Amino acid sequence: MKGVIQYAVNCNCSLHCSPRNSICSKCEIKNIGYYYTVIIFLQSVVESTYHCTPKKCPPSTFFNKFTCKCEKCSITKCSSNQVLDTKTCQCVCKQTKCSDRQIFDQHTCQCRCLYVPRCISPKYLNTSTCRCECPKKPLSCPDNQVYDSYQCRCRCPKLFSYCRWPQRYDSSKCGCRCPKTLKCPPSQVFSTKFCKCVCPKITSCQKPYIFNPKTCQCQCPKVFQCVKPYVFNTKTCQCQCPKILTCPQPHWFNAKSCKCECPKPYAKCAQPWIFHHSNCKCACPKVLSCNKPYVFNDKTCQCQCPKVLKCPKPHWFNSKSCQCECPQSIAKCSQPWIFHKDSCKCACPKVLSCPRPHWFNTKSCKCECPHPREKCSQPWIFHKDSCKCACPKVLKCYAPYAYNSKTCQCQCPKVLSCPRPHWFNTKSCKCECPHPRENCSQPWIFHKDSCKCACPKVLKCYAPMPILLRHASVMS
Repeated sequence: MKGVIQYAVNCNCSLHCSPRNSICSKCEIKNIGYYYTVIIFLQSVVESTYHCTPKKCPPSTFFNKFTCKCEKCSITKCSSNQVLDTKTCQCVCKQTKCSDRQIFDQHTCQCRCLYVPRCISPKYLNTSTCRCECPKKPLSCPDNQVYDSYQCRCRCPKLFSYCRWPQRYDSSKCGCRCPKTLKCPPSQVFSTKFCKCVCPKITSCQKPYIFNPKTCQCQCPKVFQCVKPYVFNTKTCQCQCPKILTCPQPHWFNAKSCKCECPKPYAKCAQPWIFHHSNCKCACPKVLSCNKPYVFNDKTCQCQCPKVLKCPKPHWFNSKSCQCECPQSIAKCSQPWIFHKDSCKCACPKVLSCPRPHWFNTKSCKCECPHPREKCSQPWIFHKDSCKCACPKVLKCYAPYAYNSKTCQCQCPKVLSCPRPHWFNTKSCKCECPHPRENCSQPWIFHKDSCKCACPKVLKCYAPMPILLRHASVMS
């Protein structure tokens, strides 16, 4: 048997004992020293009869000398401050360097102080340096102060200083200060020596002025309450007019009323005028604003027409409209007449210039014929446009007819006197035979000139052959 002493954080006997012939002793914890603990693991192993040549195993495995094989570790994950040892298959602490005042704790895997000092508030224990330190040191202290590392604050070099009343010692400023800074009036300043508002400079005043320490100015000994319209003059210390006015003519300045007044006695004004002190003249009490067409008359003080017109008869002047109007401006006229304001009568709206032979009728206000009811013989009718008797309608006649304005019909332009045996045909307007289509025996034809049957042509014959009037050809 061989005894092996190992140092470990946790005590796990199954990792280092043989599965068959092994004797594991209990884990014993012994305190060595005052500031750290050492865990002693006692293990007894029976010497094995087998001898294996050790070999390198892949990560997360270890070589078992009893089975002579590489086996997987039972532990796969460790805490944040530990790492897995692939040789022993145990979680071991990470290697860290500790300061001179610290030691490494295998149980917590952290550096800890050898000696823990007792810190007085406001100081605290800094675990990295194992010393009592201030929470935060200011970058710089105010003027007249130094930093006290024992109290962890800025303080005055001298703890107490005698101050003259009413000043008090101010530890923040390290000197004598007034307990309160007052807001002074514009004319005064605050004195840090007397802790009150004082005048910056005391001056000697000329008569009748005296110096006022409240306002720091030269003022009158007494301010009088003046009767209106007077006001107190701070330059003369007397009651006077607020302002001596330069009055326009004919006014003059009255020192008793402090106003520009008209010279007395005042003028007596006739009605309806009153006396105006603004210009010292008689005028209307008030200038009225008149509506058109009225204007203000400053003599009568009333709104009147600008001018009274002389109207021609039968017109009359209307004082309300300031115009010449008819006595009956709204007279009712019968149609088609309208009322004319120029003549004050009912008449036609417009006098027309009529073409001859028409004339303008003032009753109907139209152009009419001189004899509108003239009687016409048949078939004529009376035309108002021409004021004459004529046909009702002019017809359109075709050849050979022509329009006859007397009969109002389409007729032949001329009735011919035809030679016998012809007669005049009113349809063709020509002289025609009584029988224009008479049948003639051969070789005769009908001649329109003689209205008889005859040879078509009279031939010129040579002797000895006479002409046979009854035959159409020459007999051989």
